[in-house]
Amino acid sequence: MSTVNTTIATGPYLPKFDNSAVSNDVKFDKKIFDRIDSKAATESGDTVNFSSRAQFLFNLQTYSHTLADEERNQFADGIAQSGDEIFDENFVQHIRDSPFTKEGIFRIDPETREKMESSIIGKEGFVHQELTVLYSGPTLIGQWNFHKISGSGDIHETDHLTNQLDQLTSKAAKKLSKQDLATMTGTMGRAIDASRNDLNSSYALFRTNYDYEVAEQAISKLPMSDGLKEEFSNLLSEVRSFQNQRNSDYIDQQEIKIQNYPQFEGIIKEEIQALKEGLEINTELQQSISHSQNGLFGVENYFQILIKNSESIEGESSENISDMFNHFTDQVSEFNRIFIEKDWGTARNKKEVTRDPVMDTAVEETQELTNQYIVAINSYMANQNTSNT
Repeated sequence: MSTVNTTIATGPYLPKFDNSAVSNDVKFDKKIFDRIDSKAATESGDTVNFSSRAQFLFNLQTYSHTLADEERNQFADGIAQSGDEIFDENFVQHIRDSPFTKEGIFRIDPETREKMESSIIGKEGFVHQELTVLYSGPTLIGQWNFHKISGSGDIHETDHLTNQLDQLTSKAAKKLSKQDLATMTGTMGRAIDASRNDLNSSYALFRTNYDYEVAEQAISKLPMSDGLKEEFSNLLSEVRSFQNQRNSDYIDQQEIKIQNYPQFEGIIKEEIQALKEGLEINTELQQSISHSQNGLFGVENYFQILIKNSESIEGESSENISDMFNHFTDQVSEFNRIFIEKDWGTARNKKEVTRDPVMDTAVEETQELTNQYIVAINSYMANQNTSNT
């Protein structure tokens, strides 16, 4: 019978881990959490309120989301078989789920990121794990959080484009880092979503081309072969063409409606005229963007003129359009900082960050606890697999 016993300075917390025993023997001393937390509170004079249990669970989640699907499922199986009460069904399922099912951007101090990425132990010893940040679009604040864009709510309308993206990202997975692959998947996915927008307002025209702009910047700036850049660019061109065709087809459908519902002729004609004018403006706008050194953000004056001269487009005031360009200029700068330069610190607050040695010690002790537990789980599952073959 093979056993693994591990200790740290504060005492044993994996008193027994029997690789051939039943799952109930896969346990550790949970009083270690109280010892770490109490130590932090005492040494700080009760100014630090630290939860080593929450940090421990977060560390396990972070580690699991760096694993391939098969490894992650095996790791989740080990946690489930441990029978420890701190791991409920929701936690185990979160460990098992792919990280790519989560949405949102999280920004993290680089020193904290370093702790999360380093000192995670695998079967072969210390390994460096890559933390992946997902792109889910710009942050909308103030008035931009209330602007709505009409369009198709049927996501299956763009299944053919999504399938092409899936095939391309599968191919790119062999050549790009996990982070760059996630960035390309996120930006191209947003562009595909934008292709279902109706181009009948100044905001819809701007936001659609903003999503295209971000995808363009990802393609041009991320390190990848010329061949991959060309394939992603070709797909983005297909996305733009699909949107133009979709809007044209919708206009045709609305013209047929006039014959069937003559009582709504006035309303339908207004909608048709706005869409026609939107298509014309979009064509001129994209031609101007293609000749601009700063892309979309170099054509504000021309965009202002196009909207001012429009007759049917739902437009913003000149001041609002300037505010819109300013807001999204900041957003694309943040995109470049996080996803291109990979500077994951909170730029506005870097100077305000202060280090707490008591908190550092508590985090490090919890990370060590996590490392030892990961080793034990991996060893247990390795032995389980050996005994089953």
